[in-house]
Amino acid sequence: MPKNRKKWKRRIPIDIDAITGSAFVQALHPTARAGYVWLLLREWDSEDCTLAADPAQLAANAGLSPEDWAIHGPVILKKFDVLENGRLRNEVCFEAWTNVAAAYEAQRLAAERTNAERWGKPSSPTDALTVSPTDAGSDKSPHIHQSGKAVYTSAAIGEEMDAATRLFEKLGVPADFGTRDLAAQTIRHLSAHDLTSEGIAKAADKLLAMAQTDKAAGETINRFYFSDQKYLHKTNGKKAALDAEARVGRWDGLSDIDRAKKKRVEGKPLTEIERELLQEELTQ
Repeated sequence: MPKNRKKWKRRIPIDIDAITGSAFVQALHPTARAGYVWLLLREWDSEDCTLAADPAQLAANAGLSPEDWAIHGPVILKKFDVLENGRLRNEVCFEAWTNVAAAYEAQRLAAERTNAERWGKPSSPTDALTVSPTDAGSDKSPHIHQSGKAVYTSAAIGEEMDAATRLFEKLGVPADFGTRDLAAQTIRHLSAHDLTSEGIAKAADKLLAMAQTDKAAGETINRFYFSDQKYLHKTNGKKAALDAEARVGRWDGLSDIDRAKKKRVEGKPLTEIERELLQEELTQ
C-alpha cells in the first residue's frame, strides 16, 4: 500500500446490487469484468479520480495482457468518459469518490473543532483534502471539476455538518455520523447551493421545521428520512392519513432498484434517487 495514500481512500464503497444487477456488467466476458473492476479501483486510488488514456497503461491498470486489452478494452471503455484534458473517468466512481472525500473532510474538521474546544488548539491538518486557491477564504465559490460536479469548500462542508448536528440535538434524536452526513447533504440540497452561512442556516431551519412536524405526526427520523426524501412527501405532517400497509411494505427487503421498479409498476411517486437509479439502468 502506498505510504502517502489518504486514509479515506483505503476503502471503496461498493453497491453490490448495482454491480451484480447491471446488464452491462453481466454481459461482460469474465476477463473484461475483472479488468473493469480493476480500472475502477485504480481510478479511485488516483489523485483526481481519473485514468491515463494510454492503451499500454490502461492494460496494466486493468491487469490484462496487451492482447486481452485489445479484445476487451473497447467494451470496458464504454463506461468511461473522456475529459477535456484527455484523461478518463467513470462518473459513478467519481460521484462516490467525491462524497466519501467530502464526508472525511467534514469529519476531520469536526475533530479539529472538538480538539480546539477541548485543548485550545486545532489538531494536525494531516491528510486534509486540498482546497483550490479559488476556494480559500470563501464559502461561496466551489471549485468545479471538468465533469461539472462541484466540490464544496471545507468551510461550507463544516457548516453543513454543524447544522446537521444541531438539528438532531433540537429534535432530541440520536444519530451516527452517516445519518448526520445525509442530513448535511439534505441541507445542501435545500439551500439550492447557496453555500453562504446564511443560506445554510435557512436551509437547516427549513429542514428542522419539516422534521419536527413529521416527528410529531409519528414519522421516524432516521437515515431513510433523508435518503428517501420523506421530508418532501406531499403528505408531510399527515402520516396518520397514509396507508398503513404501504408504509409497512416499503422496506420489505427489496434492493433500491427493485423497490423503484415496484413503485413504478404500482404507479406510486418516485423519489429523485429512485428516478436516477431507473435512468441509470436504462443507460447501462
